[in-house]
Amino acid sequence: MSQVLRDIRIGVLERRHPPGYQGALIDQLAPRLREAGAHVEIVHAEEGLHRLDSRPPWDIVVLKS
Repeated sequence: MSQVLRDIRIGVLERRHPPGYQGALIDQLAPRLREAGAHVEIVHAEEGLHRLDSRPPWDIVVLKS
């Protein structure tokens, strides 16, 4: 796959799923985005503080529940 998304930083904020959960789209999407050259970071929203008054460290932020 070509490096279409080379050096794009993507942050995905989502809730952690219970063990055995099979419906997480990001589990299939993240590897494909990485193959396309993106840097993908999965952030579990409930596991820390996230500032809203400053720019995030990513170029694209995906908010998932």
